[in-house]
Amino acid sequence: MRVTKSGARGVRFEGAERGGPKGLLAVAADIFSVAPSLLVVDDKKDGGDTLEYRSFCSDELRPALKDIIWAADPAPAAVV
Repeated sequence: MRVTKSGARGVRFEGAERGGPKGLLAVAADIFSVAPSLLVVDDKKDGGDTLEYRSFCSDELRPALKDIIWAADPAPAAVV
């Protein structure tokens, strides 16, 4: 994929291999700083086929982020 900067806090990924019936897949991502050590990334399909986007998310994006996604621990049980 080709990556270009988009605005002050965003990037755009555009497929370079093959185009579907609706053109090349393009993904836009906005990066927000919530705290000095915490960033939130909001991604969305910016062009191309929806099925190709869903396939990209499940087959490439989620596995690549598996090691850095943070999930909260369940709350401890209340002591009475």
